[in-house]
Amino acid sequence: MSNDKSISKFISLILRHKPEIIGITLDEHSWGDVSELIAGISRSHQIDMETLERIVAEDEKQRYSFNKDKTLICTFICLMMKILRVGSDSGTGSLLFILSIAELYTYHR
Repeated sequence: MSNDKSISKFISLILRHKPEIIGITLDEHSWGDVSELIAGISRSHQIDMETLERIVAEDEKQRYSFNKDKTLICTFICLMMKILRVGSDSGTGSLLFILSIAELYTYHR
C-alpha cells in the first residue's frame, strides 16, 4: 500500500470516527481544522499541506473536501449524513440534491 493511501485511510478514520486519536475535535458540522489535522497525523506519518492537498485531489472515492480557503476539511459522507439528519424528515432525499447542497456548503463556507 502506498504511503498516500495509508495516510488517506488514517484521515478517513479520524474525520469519520475517531478525531480524538490525534487529539483534535470536529465542529458541529464535522469539519476539522487542517493545521491541527496535519500536526496530529505528523506524529505517526510523514505529512504536510502539499501531501494533504494531493490526497484530497487524487482520492479515488473523492472522500474529502476543503473549505474555500483550505483551512478546514471534512468528508462528504459526514456532510451528507448531517444534511440527511437535519434536512430531511423522512430520511430520503435525492442524492443529487444532497450532493448539490454539500458542494454549495463546501464552496461557500
